[in-house]
Amino acid sequence: MSCIAEAVPVRATEPNDRTIPRTLHFIWVGDEGKRPDNCIDTWRRHHPDWTIKI
Repeated sequence: MSCIAEAVPVRATEPNDRTIPRTLHFIWVGDEGKRPDNCIDTWRRHHPDWTIKI
């Protein structure tokens, strides 16, 4: 049997010491006026409880 078939997805419902922090880091090198803020806003809308660092 494949390892993939045996894998069971687990979703943490409450943060604890073993969960991955819900933080998105964006790095933009270049002209601030050309930063794709609309794309970053899409991430914000889809993940409202996550921390976003630019």
